[in-house]
Amino acid sequence: MQSLTRAYDNVLTGMAILSGLLLLWMMVSIIVSVTMRNLAPIVCAALEVL
Repeated sequence: MQSLTRAYDNVLTGMAILSGLLLLWMMVSIIVSVTMRNLAPIVCAALEVL
C-alpha cells in the first residue's frame, strides 16, 4: 500500500511539473508572437528602404 501511495504521489508531482512547464511555454510563445507581430511593420519598412 505504501508503494502505491508513493507511485500516486510521483504521478501527481509529475503532472504538476508538466502543467507548470506548459504554462511557461504558453507565456513564452505568447510573448514571442506579440513581439513578432509588433516588429513586423518596422522590419518591413526597413527592408523597403534598402
